[in-house]
Amino acid sequence: LKGWHINSQGYKMIYCPEHPNASNGRYIREHILITERILGRYLKSGETIHHINEIKTDNNPENLYLFSSASKHNRYHQRQRTNSKHFKPITQSNLSTYR
Repeated sequence: LKGWHINSQGYKMIYCPEHPNASNGRYIREHILITERILGRYLKSGETIHHINEIKTDNNPENLYLFSSASKHNRYHQRQRTNSKHFKPITQSNLSTYR
């Protein structure tokens, strides 16, 4: 396959063999490429992108939120699952702060 496909986890994968983090040396998740283009750099180790509306193929920048670590992203989802009284859902992207 070249071009793009949807992987088994439901993410849109783009053929990008030159990317240093391409899986199997060829494909990278589209939301990573979009975020990196906005940031003007590759993602740092641990940085994780969250789809605000939970639709993994909706890679519009307005639907992407950058967490500085996987643990922060996991904590967000844990609070979401437990309906913590301190839980505030993410409703807008933080990527504009990086532009």
